[in-house]
Amino acid sequence: MSQRWTGTERANHVAGLPIYGALACCWLAVGCGGSGTASRSEDPQTSSNAASPGGAPAAPGTADPASPNAEAPPGVNAGNLLIPTDGWVAQSSNDIGIQGAFFTYPDHSNVTTIAETPGESTTGYCVAGTAAQVMNMDFGGTFGATAALNLSQQPGSEAVGAYDAAAHGVLGFGFDITGSTGGALRFVTKQFGVHDGFCVNMVPECASDCSVEFRLDELHQNCWLPGGPLPDPQSLSALEWQITTNANAPVDFDFCIENLHAVLAEPTPL
Repeated sequence: MSQRWTGTERANHVAGLPIYGALACCWLAVGCGGSGTASRSEDPQTSSNAASPGGAPAAPGTADPASPNAEAPPGVNAGNLLIPTDGWVAQSSNDIGIQGAFFTYPDHSNVTTIAETPGESTTGYCVAGTAAQVMNMDFGGTFGATAALNLSQQPGSEAVGAYDAAAHGVLGFGFDITGSTGGALRFVTKQFGVHDGFCVNMVPECASDCSVEFRLDELHQNCWLPGGPLPDPQSLSALEWQITTNANAPVDFDFCIENLHAVLAEPTPL
């Protein structure tokens, strides 16, 4: 079940500690503007292995970039955090075997906008733009704007492989949103070699500022329809944050994805 935590609650949950306290918001505030509603009924999920339609962005260099020096929120194991340095999450920066590029891409409408190079905060990625209004019910061509992180990518290579979440004890992923998603955020996990993503539709807590966690067994393929299958945790390829579209109005967005982290299995009692 998805959860919304205070910083301390979420940190304790990631660390396997009891959860207490009242709801609160995120760690870093950003300015934002924009509005809009989303009522997607279909979506092509345009990517498969690498989340970019033209292939994965080139990884930096041939050596593993230095890990960032971001401080983990209280109670969170820093090894669970996925923090970028120059658009890249290095394997040396986490204990769960994730490495890859963070990048963005728009739909095919030539109207949707999103910064090609995401901004970075101390603990995350920041994006802004506008998801275009759908004309003539062309959701296939106007599916929105996407930020994405590849999970298994070698330095110096555009190829993206399969990430085995189960082997690393990863049950799901959590993150904070600061700023405005226009009420249209869809969180997607991509499976290696599978076109359509596995998602939670219109993350309700995240219209403006939130802390959420989603287990992989909560994410269903083509989540705007009921009864979709679950992803294979042994063969993931990317995470995506998609600002979806509707036929009524454009959707402005300006937000940061902060403190992205893996949700791990509870330790087995001795």
